[in-house]
Amino acid sequence: MQFTRPKSTSGLTAKATTTDAVVELIAATTERIFHSARITNEGTTPGFWSIDGGTTWERVAPQSSYTDEGVEINNKAIQIKRVASGDDMTGVFGSAW
Repeated sequence: MQFTRPKSTSGLTAKATTTDAVVELIAATTERIFHSARITNEGTTPGFWSIDGGTTWERVAPQSSYTDEGVEINNKAIQIKRVASGDDMTGVFGSAW
């Protein structure tokens, strides 16, 4: 028997920013703890992502994908935000498992 970790995704429709406000990519959940997360920015604008509910932020280059493994995402939202007063991020997808 093969074990498959429960996975959560941002969905089939890409996420985008429209202001300097934070956008939730994947909602916080108490139902499971994730140990890996991936963000894919298919757009042409850089931005930032957070796997700990906005406490820390990592840069996301345009046309790139990043994976964090060996982490613990326990009831924290995975979020994105644009560069302050910058262009909007578009075409952003995320998953956690």
